[in-house]
Amino acid sequence: MNNKLLIKLKNRYKLIKNISTFLPKYFLQLYKSKKNESIFIFTFYKCASSFIPDLADLLSENSDLIHTDYEQAVWHLGDWIKLKEPTTNYLNKNYNYFFNKKGNIYAPLRFSPSNELKFFIGSNPKILFLRDPRDVAISAFHSFGKTHPLPKASKSKKKFIERRRSINKIDINKFSLEFIREIVMPVYKAYSELKKENDNLIYIKYEDFALDVKGTMQRIISFLDLKIKDKDLEDLVKKACPITEKVNIKAHKRSGKPSQFYEILDNELIDLINNEYKDILSELQFID
Repeated sequence: MNNKLLIKLKNRYKLIKNISTFLPKYFLQLYKSKKNESIFIFTFYKCASSFIPDLADLLSENSDLIHTDYEQAVWHLGDWIKLKEPTTNYLNKNYNYFFNKKGNIYAPLRFSPSNELKFFIGSNPKILFLRDPRDVAISAFHSFGKTHPLPKASKSKKKFIERRRSINKIDINKFSLEFIREIVMPVYKAYSELKKENDNLIYIKYEDFALDVKGTMQRIISFLDLKIKDKDLEDLVKKACPITEKVNIKAHKRSGKPSQFYEILDNELIDLINNEYKDILSELQFID
């Protein structure tokens, strides 16, 4: 028999064998996952973003739930995805197609959930992970202005570069006020309402997480009533610490220090933000 034909048959046999092994495992996990309620993890930009997917992976590995990250999928697919509106709007409008009440861990979710979506996931366990918006603005100024990777989608990349140029023409105080008013607070307002309306929700502040990574992780695990292997937990704790020993303005992970806005923003601006958004900041425990 021809050697090339033998190689083809051998490769085809391996492929069929791998598929026959994979598919039963996949469908078994899918079947098991449908017995457990989905977990929804809401957060925002510059809130230890890299930690949330790692947390979701850890929870997935120690449960029958499947981690689903739409944001990363859209980012990596780039021009393959052709939407006429922001992805977050599309997810909100089509929530009944993209979200299941059982079987998944959806993370990170960085948008205001619509009333329909909030009603749909009302009884599901939710994690709300937020950072002080004044520190978010400072981190965004450096990240979007200097270090954040460019989007893969052509239109998004063009907009991002234009935005980066405009950021680098203004000072951090002006940027922070505009960013907080236009981008951060509309979402934080929705999150503060989500926090008030939901009993089955754990609220985690970045500031508490930064100072006690392991303790925060244990709170989350206890809330979800999951059992996590000690080694897996320790590995994530070592990886997740957001604070760097030295500030590096050229690195995407620049500082991570909580309450740095006191050292960077003008006192008059801090007072203005505190007064303008007193109710939201108070509900989310960023001011007394």
